[in-house]
Amino acid sequence: MDYCKRYFIMVMGCLIGACGFNAFLIPAHLLSGGLSGIAIIFHYLLDWPIGVQLIVFNLPVFYIAYRVFGRLYAVDTLIGTVLFSICIDATSFLSDYKLLDDMMLAAIFWRSIGWNRFWPGVSGQRQYRRLGCRRSCRQKVLFLRCRIRYLCA
Repeated sequence: MDYCKRYFIMVMGCLIGACGFNAFLIPAHLLSGGLSGIAIIFHYLLDWPIGVQLIVFNLPVFYIAYRVFGRLYAVDTLIGTVLFSICIDATSFLSDYKLLDDMMLAAIFWRSIGWNRFWPGVSGQRQYRRLGCRRSCRQKVLFLRCRIRYLCA
């Protein structure tokens, strides 16, 4: 039951993040940070599909996740990345509709519902491990970090 809930939440998060990505970020010609930002640049320049690029660019991240955190974390990272890549390409039709004319509002809406707002990723998990944070400590830090971002927006 725990796995069903975990992967259901993962699917819903990927779907919501991909819809926000294609509805706000791409039509406004904005960039995201990290590997998804690099994928957007190649999409703008060469019209390559973003989802396929994300899978290719994240191959080193899968290796790092497996070596540092073990098999379960690497599998979750792989599943989340593949799901997000599929959702990005499946909801790419949303980028044809320009919902907002204001670039600033598009950036604010993207940050509000965008991808990876509640999960620090492999590099963030390494920092938490180095600091010696337990799981409950990490959850409190993530919760506070997200609340501060929303209050600032």
